[in-house]
Amino acid sequence: MASLSKRKNAITILSNIKSLLIVKNMNYSDLCSQADLSPSYSVFFKDPDKFNPTLEVLSSIASSLNVSLSELIDPHLDAAKYQELPEDMKHYDVILTKFQRFRIDSWLKINEQKIKDYQIKKLEVYEKLSKS
Repeated sequence: MASLSKRKNAITILSNIKSLLIVKNMNYSDLCSQADLSPSYSVFFKDPDKFNPTLEVLSSIASSLNVSLSELIDPHLDAAKYQELPEDMKHYDVILTKFQRFRIDSWLKINEQKIKDYQIKKLEVYEKLSKS
């Protein structure tokens, strides 16, 4: 029973790590480098049965992803909140009326395109740096 719970927790944490890497345009090698982990540690990120980090390693991973440890292990993590945004944008959680939401929907479409363009530009820079 304990191993089933351990596996479930590992799956949750690994899923959160993967989601955060995606929204931050990072990969496992980037994470290992920033968290001061051996590059070979990335193997453990892909197998929940082998993933058994110490609290220190989890803290280092959370810090590298700019989240708290409790957020990293949260089974209900909303990774989109941590998406890297252009400097003039910020993520807000707000409560709106139906009318307010209707008015904001047009802004959301514009902002989604702006974020896509921003991510494409960052990816191009990353690819250029990777090739050199």
